[in-house]
Amino acid sequence: MDITEICNIKNRLQNLVDSHPSELADCASEVLSVSSEELMQQYNEKMNPHRLLHIGLVGRVKAGKSSLLNSLFFGGKDILPKAATPMTAALTMLNYSEKPYVKINFFTQDDYDRLKTKAADYNRKLEEKTKQIFAKKAEQLQKKGEKFDENELMEKARKLAAGEFSENIILSGAADQYQMIQNAGDAVRSYIGHQSEIIELDSIEDVGSRLGEYVGSTGKYTAVTNNVEIGFPFETLKDITVVDTPGFDDPVPSRDAQARNALKKCDVIFILSPAGQFCNQEDKNNIEKIEKGEAVPEIHVIASKIDSELGNESMDAANGNIKEEIRLITETIQETLKSLIDSMHGTSTVFEALKKSAQQPLLYTSGICQSLYETWSSRREWKDEESDVWERLKETYPDAFESEDDSAKEQLRIIGNVDVIHQKILDVRSKKDEILAKVRDDFTAKQLSVIREAIKETLDYLKEKVAYIKSSDINGIKAEAEKQQENYAGLKGDFTEILTGIFDDYAVNCREACNQIIRDFYSGTKDAAKNERGHADRTGTRTESKDCTVQVKDAGFGGKVKRLFGVGGYHDEIRTKYYNVNYNYTVRTINASEVRSILCDFATGLRETLEIEVDKRRNQLKAKLKSGILEIWAKYQIQENLGNATRNAQANLILSKIPDCDLGIDWKLPESLQSGGMLEEEEADSFWDRFVQEQTNVKTVYTDAVKDFLSDIKSTFDAATTTELILSKMKENIDKLLNEVSNKNATLDNYNRIYAEVEEFSKSLY
Repeated sequence: MDITEICNIKNRLQNLVDSHPSELADCASEVLSVSSEELMQQYNEKMNPHRLLHIGLVGRVKAGKSSLLNSLFFGGKDILPKAATPMTAALTMLNYSEKPYVKINFFTQDDYDRLKTKAADYNRKLEEKTKQIFAKKAEQLQKKGEKFDENELMEKARKLAAGEFSENIILSGAADQYQMIQNAGDAVRSYIGHQSEIIELDSIEDVGSRLGEYVGSTGKYTAVTNNVEIGFPFETLKDITVVDTPGFDDPVPSRDAQARNALKKCDVIFILSPAGQFCNQEDKNNIEKIEKGEAVPEIHVIASKIDSELGNESMDAANGNIKEEIRLITETIQETLKSLIDSMHGTSTVFEALKKSAQQPLLYTSGICQSLYETWSSRREWKDEESDVWERLKETYPDAFESEDDSAKEQLRIIGNVDVIHQKILDVRSKKDEILAKVRDDFTAKQLSVIREAIKETLDYLKEKVAYIKSSDINGIKAEAEKQQENYAGLKGDFTEILTGIFDDYAVNCREACNQIIRDFYSGTKDAAKNERGHADRTGTRTESKDCTVQVKDAGFGGKVKRLFGVGGYHDEIRTKYYNVNYNYTVRTINASEVRSILCDFATGLRETLEIEVDKRRNQLKAKLKSGILEIWAKYQIQENLGNATRNAQANLILSKIPDCDLGIDWKLPESLQSGGMLEEEEADSFWDRFVQEQTNVKTVYTDAVKDFLSDIKSTFDAATTTELILSKMKENIDKLLNEVSNKNATLDNYNRIYAEVEEFSKSLY
């Protein structure tokens, strides 16, 4: 039974109760306190049976990601353009769509402003470094007595300085991105802050050509493109979302955050690393960042561009057998992966998934060879790059490729190996389906069980009602009314006392439990953030000066004559000399991207945990209140002739009035913490101070939210309010019973008909 059927059953139950408002007012109140619409919303949010399988692709620029995606989903056609630099590698999401489309999201004004600030910072630091290098080089040349052109030397110093900054992608990348935007012109810059643009296309081929305008290395709008979403009518994309991320530490903060958030939702992540430079430092950094994220069921590392390693040292050992040579190559580079994992000493579930993957035969691929395989029938149309690879393969393995028959095509398939990777995707998808199916079944089974229990209680209630009315008379009901009236003061006092104790205990315990959760989250978050603070050892140069006396030739003819005859021609002069001093120093650093992510996880995780705790405490409150109500009724022998089902139904109706848990918090990361990448010195200190301030702010916001929630319950449903509700309900029930017993035969006929309706409804649930 699916969720739609459950909601239909709930609606039928609601209609049944609504059709007999007087007779069934006390029944199924707990079940019906949540509407079918709310139930469906809960189901979609928590279970989401239609959730797509999220596949993440991570790898440095030119790792072969676009080639792999083109082979996996587009038959080897060059649909996705290849990024040439980190700045042209926008976040890309692939989805299924009946009609091809491209959705372009542009940089916001805030993105642009932050790039401008970082570019200015880069240029300032570059100028400082350029001057240092110039001074050092100039002094060296002066000592050698060599002449030099200051403009040429300054240009050379600037290139050396730029080289030193090139690995700091946050600064150099921001400067390059900002310059790209400036060079793009006013017309392109006008798209900054522009709303998303959706382009509907007529064919798959149009996608590749239009997409190149926004993410291609020479695309007109590449400079201002934040991310793209693409839809294709391909069966292989059904039930799948593919996230092609340019990596982490993006110079654009919003793009960096999007990449991290996208990977958090992934069910499987493929990390591509070129076989010729397998698992370098950038790959290690990416793995470490994924390892710090949320649990991912499966992670696989793929050696891409395997064709580049064929025909080297392993060729002789494989006796020219391509499949055997690939096995030898992958075994060798897999040891690199194992060594990398061993050096990380991770303990998370993500690390365990990675470690498990490393124990399996290493996945490999060659996007270009797979493309050759997929486009075999039109090989006369291969581009230069594809033809070059084909010619190299023919030269290296003439026996395998010279004939250009089906056996050659099969060798290309082996090198491409995309079918193996595609099967991995299918395997994960099937597992995800199993997991979601179990979650779905558990949820619907629980809801059906709750409804069945409510129906059973309703039938028991109706049985007791019929039995009570049969055995009662007007005098007995009047006596019950008089007893309640006589004991009104005692009932009110006892209810107020016992409910006050229950509410007070609830408020204290709930607040203490929530505050402890907040303290634990706060402490853990701060410790995690501290791990992202550190120091970096650097070697630098500084220009120093000193005054010294030098002997200078006298100017003019007289000076020359004196020197010619050895009788002088010189004089002492004080000059300032400049020279460079090498020194070691340490700079303070902070990984702003990681700290920012930690803060977001703190706020999100804290809200979810608090809501679970408050909801759990609310259910405990309801159980204690119900027990207290029944205890007082028993003490004063109120409604003692009614059965348990009736008393429970009336108590549940009262408890259904307690407000649901809603802390009403919608925290957003402040703009002052949008920075990403590795920050240094004053910038690092300032970012840390802002983080500490905002973490304290989150703690205060959530503490106040819990306090406000408890205050709302006290003001709308405290002991006095609950007591009045109970007493008014008791009087209402007595008045109702007087009317029912006064018309006993008609009442019994009516209840019997209702019982038959409910019983028939109950049978339909089995």
